[in-house]
Amino acid sequence: GRRGKDVYIAFLSMYLYCALWAYAAVFSSAMARQFPLPVGGVDVESGSYVVYAAAFAFVVVPMSCLELHEQVTAQVLLSICRFNMVFLMVWTSSDCAGSSDRRNNNDGVPDPSEEDETPI
Repeated sequence: GRRGKDVYIAFLSMYLYCALWAYAAVFSSAMARQFPLPVGGVDVESGSYVVYAAAFAFVVVPMSCLELHEQVTAQVLLSICRFNMVFLMVWTSSDCAGSSDRRNNNDGVPDPSEEDETPI
């Protein structure tokens, strides 16, 4: 009944809030480590973390307030980006595996002309 619906909505809201918190933490932490910003007066990584968390919130909060039909363009663009990322991951992995095979002449034995000739 009504009470079950309220409990369900409360748990769903808590789950979504925690998921959003986790996404923000992962994004901010990864960006702060990879691209530290010169933030004065504090530790560079923790200062960058706060800046990236604010940037994440600046994008995500307005997007979460939009209706689904208002997000169509952004969601299609992001879906295209996801497919491109998967394609690039598969392509670069297969390219690396192929370059390893070329280096080993496809028989698993390294080419002696490519070995290091440093005297012992």
